[in-house]
Amino acid sequence: MENNGTSAELLSKNLQSLMYQAPAGFLMVDEGGNIIFVNRLVEKMFNYRKEDLIGQPVEMLIPNRFRKEHVSRRTDFIKAPSARKMGKGRNLYGKAKDGREFPVEVGLGYSRSQAGTLVSAVIIDISRQLEVERERESLIAELKEALSTVKKLSGLLPICAGCKKIRDDTGYWNRIEAYIRDHSEADFSHGICPDCAEKLYPDLDIYSDQK
Repeated sequence: MENNGTSAELLSKNLQSLMYQAPAGFLMVDEGGNIIFVNRLVEKMFNYRKEDLIGQPVEMLIPNRFRKEHVSRRTDFIKAPSARKMGKGRNLYGKAKDGREFPVEVGLGYSRSQAGTLVSAVIIDISRQLEVERERESLIAELKEALSTVKKLSGLLPICAGCKKIRDDTGYWNRIEAYIRDHSEADFSHGICPDCAEKLYPDLDIYSDQK
C-alpha cells in the first residue's frame, strides 16, 4: 500500500483545509510580517486572490494612515506574543483591493516554529454590526425625544373651590384649561352646558330637549 505522507503531514494538510473553510477570516504571518496563509473569507473580505497575498506584507490589508504604527505594534507583539484581541480601545479598519475601508475586529494568536514565531489573526468584518448599533442608538434617541414631549398630570392639584383656577408650583393661579393644556397633550374647544345656558341666556330655549 502506497504511503502518501506521514501522519504529521496529513494532519497539517487537514488543518489547512479546515482553516481555509473556516467561517471567519483567518490569516498567518511570519516574524517579518509577511503573509504565509489566508483562507477563503479573507480573499472575499479584501477582494484578493490568495496568490496576490502570499509573501506580501500584512500591512497591504491596512489603510495607509495606520501602516507605520502597525509595523511598530507588530514588532512589539513578536517580542512578547500573547493570545489577545487586537487594538483594545481603538477602532480597527481593513482595506480592500479597491480601496474600500471597513471596520474589523481582530483576534491574535501565535505559535513557535523552526522558522520563528508565527502570528495568526482571526478577522471579522463588523460593518453590519455597527450599522445595527447606529440604528438602535438612533431609535433610542427618537424614543427619548418623543417621551420628552409627552406630558401628564399626576398627584394632587390645588384648585379654587370658587373660580376653579389651579395653583401651579410657583404659586400662580391659572385658568384650568390653560393649566391642563400646558401640562398635557390635551387642548380645548369651548361650548356651553345646559345649566349655564339657562343661567346666562334664560330667554333662549336652547338645550331644552336635554333637560
